[in-house]
Amino acid sequence: MKNFFILLSILLTVNIYSIDIQPYWDLGEAKLGGVFQKQNPKADFNGSISVVKIGFYDFDTGLSFTFSPLFFDLGTVIKNNKNPKGFYIISLINTELAFNTLYKIPSSDKYALNLFTDFHVVDPIEISRFQLNVGIEFAITSILNINTDKLFVDRIKLLSIRTGFRYMQNHPTFFLDIGTDLGFALAFLKSNLE
Repeated sequence: MKNFFILLSILLTVNIYSIDIQPYWDLGEAKLGGVFQKQNPKADFNGSISVVKIGFYDFDTGLSFTFSPLFFDLGTVIKNNKNPKGFYIISLINTELAFNTLYKIPSSDKYALNLFTDFHVVDPIEISRFQLNVGIEFAITSILNINTDKLFVDRIKLLSIRTGFRYMQNHPTFFLDIGTDLGFALAFLKSNLE
């Protein structure tokens, strides 16, 4: 084990493998859309808000990892006989792993075509209660330099269109949503102040 750490420290001090990771944050996201299934009712409204997202984007591989400490989802399961009113979830553990397929294109800092999976723990005690989304996302992104320390940049999605499959409580559904970052208002205010 000691040899492993010595080798790892040598590899990290010698610039053999270049790692170009950009930490970023935004205020969160708001999304509206729908969920669809085969049984009746076939469709229902869905809306979600995540608050404060912190992420890391690797320019060399196009991979990004995001964590959000608070997530609200309204209407996440379609109403049926078992669940006549639908319900909402509040989740405190939320992660997303995404791969930007456009990362080698020079304009990939403005546009993203992400293959993503996100995971929301609905009940940390009963681990079987979770929400898993897998799909594809097209996003128009922007980077703001509002903070002066430059450690974390403000990376926002001006527009996000996502589609894919959602699995929650043994209930698979198809979803489609459109949204924007809450930081978009911040970008709008910044442009008006200048």
